[in-house]
Amino acid sequence: MPIGLGETPIKIISASNTSQQVFYNERFIRFTFTLMFNTTNSSLYGTYAVIPAYFNTTSGSVWNVDLMKHFELNRFIVFNLPSFSWFNYSIDENGALDLDNNKDTPNYYVRMHVNATSHTEVTYDFLVVIVGVPPGLLFLSYVGYVHFNQTVDWERNYTWTYTNGTAVSDAEMSQIRDMIWENETMGMEKLGYAGLGPITENTTIDNLTGDPKYWWITDKNFEWTWLVFRVKEVYATDITGLGVTWNTLMSEFAGILLYTDVDGDGVLDMGVSPLLGAADPEEATHVFLIDSAQAVNLTLPFNGAYGENGSVTVSGGETVDFGVTLSNVSGVLFPLKVGNAKRVHNVWSFIREVTPVDPEDFDKTPSKANVTGISLVGHFNLEAGDGNFKGVLKIDQRVGEWSVNVGNSTNPADLTNRSLAIAYYGRRVQGNYTSTFVSESGRPVDPDENSTMSSTFSFKVGNASIADFQMGGSVYVWNGTENYTAYSSTTPVSAFKGMYIGEAGDSIANITITGETYFMATCFPKWNGKSIDNDPSYISYISTSVYETQTPLTLLLLLLLTSSGKGGAGIIIMIVAVAATAGTGAITIIRRKRSK
Repeated sequence: MPIGLGETPIKIISASNTSQQVFYNERFIRFTFTLMFNTTNSSLYGTYAVIPAYFNTTSGSVWNVDLMKHFELNRFIVFNLPSFSWFNYSIDENGALDLDNNKDTPNYYVRMHVNATSHTEVTYDFLVVIVGVPPGLLFLSYVGYVHFNQTVDWERNYTWTYTNGTAVSDAEMSQIRDMIWENETMGMEKLGYAGLGPITENTTIDNLTGDPKYWWITDKNFEWTWLVFRVKEVYATDITGLGVTWNTLMSEFAGILLYTDVDGDGVLDMGVSPLLGAADPEEATHVFLIDSAQAVNLTLPFNGAYGENGSVTVSGGETVDFGVTLSNVSGVLFPLKVGNAKRVHNVWSFIREVTPVDPEDFDKTPSKANVTGISLVGHFNLEAGDGNFKGVLKIDQRVGEWSVNVGNSTNPADLTNRSLAIAYYGRRVQGNYTSTFVSESGRPVDPDENSTMSSTFSFKVGNASIADFQMGGSVYVWNGTENYTAYSSTTPVSAFKGMYIGEAGDSIANITITGETYFMATCFPKWNGKSIDNDPSYISYISTSVYETQTPLTLLLLLLLTSSGKGGAGIIIMIVAVAATAGTGAITIIRRKRSK
């Protein structure tokens, strides 16, 4: 029989701040709390407390980051697999480059030198929502946006020498370029020389700012915005035969991509090329990077109706809404296929390198794009279930109508037969049992394998689900009137590393990518630039077990606050302990702005 939502009271005995430290990676302050619940003679089911908090900056920057990078590679090793006969070059046992596989001609060492400096100013607008569901769930989300304004300067040089250390002459370097390039202006290497083109070019950022083809970066300045929708859950799950397992699960918005559904299966297909040792974009054509939005609206729980004292009472099982909506969004569609290399192209390379582009080809140049709106609004509630409650998070994801020009021109891009995908990632950070990420067929999915098509993906311990990601199989509304089926697939983690992570290790996306990160995409095969409305769901399975009073329930309230970069008061927040009575929860909202 399904377990119902109970009506027994819960009393928070204590809430104390046990530690405080700066979480430098994400520039947030982390608070750790120990909550002790009086669980004697209580079933505890369904009552929860909600604490939303709102933070932003209206001027200046939240933090400033100054970076100076100098790195070099001695004996630059390019990829090579000798078993593939179509390469015209090879790497010898000493790391020297043999351009013609001829032992009687010279080999070369190539050394790369990069000097780069950057100054980044970051501003943001966040809504943080904490939902505590005794006895076994802490749900934390923060939604909003982060805006980056980066001033950058760089130079990149490649030094070619013979193996005896003698420098290659200008005349021979010209011959080497002729050997490698089919069309240097268009970034087309000759067959057999894939991957060698970039190491023949010495460039600086002035090559970008002085050329109208590279319109997206002017005055050595580049701006972009990242839409934030992040959820972290700490909860317990009852597993038959094993008892209770504690889980920490994270999921987050990971970007918007365009693709062409070549094989007609509906999903975005991306692969991993063993030949290149990198992700192959396959059907993916572009990734969208937001520049700015005319308006930002944060959806507050219960429409912000918190009363004069800043709190409101809700019954157990009530739905908690939160989200972010950007209106009149402008941005850039960056192509993922450049030249003839079948590898995912990095967004940073359009800013920190001179990447060959064709300003008249939509698939070969960054292009201006405007969207009427982008909205991600979550709806969380607790439902009855067999053995475990279900913590259900449904996300209303809406992407408006697009207007796209080719490059920086006024010529509209042809979006006919283009499809759209919205990507998220899931990661089980920790647990006292090892979990497996599987498709709905039960097949284990590797985070860095070719795309796997499935309507649902799950973290499982044995046969028991810890969490389900219901990404596909649902209806999406196209152009406001027509209904179609949304599909879903995984995408290899190396594809997102390839898109977002620069060679210095920094990410253009406001997300952290590790080897155990599973990327999933909700796919909309019929798109053509029209609006999309869809609602995938995430389900966590929460134990209904009762814990004795003497056993403290330890949960981490990772309340994400922003610290100032250099001095300043930062943000001050009041932590309010709430006492939940029978079937109710108290909500407290706290608003603070950074002091300058």
